[in-house]
Amino acid sequence: PANLDYVWSKNGTVLGNLSGVGRNSISLLDSIFSKPVVIKVEIVRGEEELLADTSIILTPTSPTLAVYENNPLYGFMFHREVGEGYTLEGKEVTFTAFPFFAPSTKRQAPNLSYKWSANNNAAEAGGSVTYRAPEEGGGRASIRLDFNNDKVIMLNLIKNFLIKFGNEN
Repeated sequence: PANLDYVWSKNGTVLGNLSGVGRNSISLLDSIFSKPVVIKVEIVRGEEELLADTSIILTPTSPTLAVYENNPLYGFMFHREVGEGYTLEGKEVTFTAFPFFAPSTKRQAPNLSYKWSANNNAAEAGGSVTYRAPEEGGGRASIRLDFNNDKVIMLNLIKNFLIKFGNEN
């Protein structure tokens, strides 16, 4: 791969600054009002010889916010996303938020904001939060998670769910 010549194009326009010898991958940024685009790559030898080519249609996807339990023994419980409700079986639970399809890069990480609140009380910051059940009784807690990136216009994602704990029916 390092010795092959790659020619990348977007909607039929060759991306000369992204093409070249050894350039077997690309990264693209698009506007907030994205439309489907056709990305094509050709592997060529010399001026005329086409060795291989392929193309793909990239369709924009709206960002979504998913929350998963971070179990101390098993890790992230990716097989079971927290939906509208979660039943707490132990004494405490740690949740972690994953913003999927949200524009972000490592250099933007300081601009990402996570705010967790329970029953409209003061918010806790961070990508993860731990909640503990009271010693006695049962009940419910209404959880709200707000995620935003202050470098991306109009990117504010919200996730709401209930935690049921104790003897609550």
